[in-house]
Amino acid sequence: MSMKTISMLTPVLIVILFVTSSIGGVVNKHCTDSAETLIETTSIGTIYYIDATDGSDSNDGLFEGAAWKTMAKVNSVNFNPADIIQFKRGEMWNEALSILSSGSEDDPIIFGAYGEGTRPVIYTDTDACIYIEEKEHIIIKDFELKGAERGVWITGDIKGSIKLNNLAIHDITNHNGISIKERENVLIENCEIYNCSKGDGISAYNEGLKNWATLANHNITIKNCTIYNNYKNGVYIAGHNANIANNTIHSNGMTKYYHNIYLIGENGIVEYNELHSSPAGDGFRYEGGHLRIRYNYVHDNGKHGISFWNDFPATFFDNEIYYNIVEGMDDKHWGIHVNEYAGGFDGVKIYNNIIYGENFESRGMAFYDCSNIDIKNNIVFVKDRVLTVDNEGAYGFSSDYNCWLSNINTPFKWDEQYGNFNDFQSLGYDVHSYFADPLFVDLDGSDFHLQSGSPMIDSGVDLGYYLDFDDNSVPFGTAPDIGAFEFQGKQGLQCNGALSWNNIKPGSTVNRSFTIENAGDPDSEIDWEITEWPIWGSWTFDPLYGEDLKPEDGPITIQVSVMVPDKQNKDFEGMVKIVNKNDSNDFCIISVCLVTPKNKISNSILVLQVLEKIIQKSTLLERILLNSLQ
Repeated sequence: MSMKTISMLTPVLIVILFVTSSIGGVVNKHCTDSAETLIETTSIGTIYYIDATDGSDSNDGLFEGAAWKTMAKVNSVNFNPADIIQFKRGEMWNEALSILSSGSEDDPIIFGAYGEGTRPVIYTDTDACIYIEEKEHIIIKDFELKGAERGVWITGDIKGSIKLNNLAIHDITNHNGISIKERENVLIENCEIYNCSKGDGISAYNEGLKNWATLANHNITIKNCTIYNNYKNGVYIAGHNANIANNTIHSNGMTKYYHNIYLIGENGIVEYNELHSSPAGDGFRYEGGHLRIRYNYVHDNGKHGISFWNDFPATFFDNEIYYNIVEGMDDKHWGIHVNEYAGGFDGVKIYNNIIYGENFESRGMAFYDCSNIDIKNNIVFVKDRVLTVDNEGAYGFSSDYNCWLSNINTPFKWDEQYGNFNDFQSLGYDVHSYFADPLFVDLDGSDFHLQSGSPMIDSGVDLGYYLDFDDNSVPFGTAPDIGAFEFQGKQGLQCNGALSWNNIKPGSTVNRSFTIENAGDPDSEIDWEITEWPIWGSWTFDPLYGEDLKPEDGPITIQVSVMVPDKQNKDFEGMVKIVNKNDSNDFCIISVCLVTPKNKISNSILVLQVLEKIIQKSTLLERILLNSLQ
């Protein structure tokens, strides 16, 4: 092919590069991309180019060399579902992007970037850099936004999806990095949001927060983001079904009223986040019910680590706080703090957490005017009070299989009564618990794994969880350990690998493998079998069991085949359990995650559609392509 032909093909290559850069799905700690990846649209519409330096609004915008120039031109066009509007990297616009069109569920409109270099920049002093009012099924990715009163402003009481990906939002002057008003189905991932001088990093708010029925935001998801140095909250969500996962959120909340995360609503999940260094606020503040807050590292915040506070005249039920690490409290603040104000909390399960405070006024757990609190398998190691239960907090209170340690003589407070560990046990609580050094590996280095001689090993109670903070199997020995880390002693049967599939076609069959081996004594033999696997899908293992596995045999491979359930847009999770048939306490776990997308098409089909549309636009290009193939 001649150099002239290559030059004429450049627009085609650019489009293909943009398409492949748009590929991917939501990834969490247990789900990684599979070999087969899919685009977020079922078809390809018109592709537009915008170039602030070399473009012209008199162009048709359909090729890089015929790009539009201004944001005003983009804002004047009503786009169609599956259209792609891409801005040249390394360029800057001092105008806001106002999106006037909606995509469809299968064919969203995508606003993104093309070319090489840094993200395209929108730097403006308007109400927002990007404004989406009553529009839906929009994807915005790969921009830098700064200078305006808001980075992205999403309004309108409609349910269609909005996805924000790989945005850098900073130096916002008056409000929030991302403002969401009374919307549903918003996904924010892989974004960096910082230096909002008067607002939140991300705010999903309502027009007047008066009662529980006014919470109009639903299904707000924030994943894999870094959010810091914002005056108010790092994340504020007033709405139900929030999912906040795999984020680093720090140094937010410049007064005691603002926190790294402030969540109000029902049925939320907050997991695998690092929340630290709020100057004046909590690591996590919550008002609501049916929350799962788990596997988070919360440390060095200005007030409490994890705080429940109820401003609503209602009682909230069924919250769980488990396998979190909370440290760095001072000034008489608590690792976990649950307090009724206008309403109450009924049913809070607090399991397998570690709370450590080296400051002389650091405190463990406190419960005020709440009921049915259940505390098990926790380690609380602080310098001041380990536990306070006041007023109606005693109703339905249960505590056992914990480890407490403090420097003061009366570290327990119960309805205005102060006492030591023996006094507390005399009330019928913590009869299987310890007041002892848990023997962490390295306190100075915040390594809260257990030493081999720790009395916490195999001293907990089985609460139905199967993974610890490190994703190790629970239990490792005869019973779960107290604390967030399961001690990994010498084990005979060991597993390696994970079963993870992302964006898999419903009804298809997928394959993976993992390995098992005998890591025990040199002369040992293990008869093993796979005893548990998820109830969804149809599973096949080859082999399903084996005998006389010796250390010298090394790892053996288990081939896995799964017929995927015929359900779109679902996250399936679970585990596979492999057991030593001669010792039921010797087993290992392989984690499982499978994600099915909405109805989407493969990369190759999409690229062919792009080529077909470009060829239709240019008979000269068609002749060049045909000649190059002869």
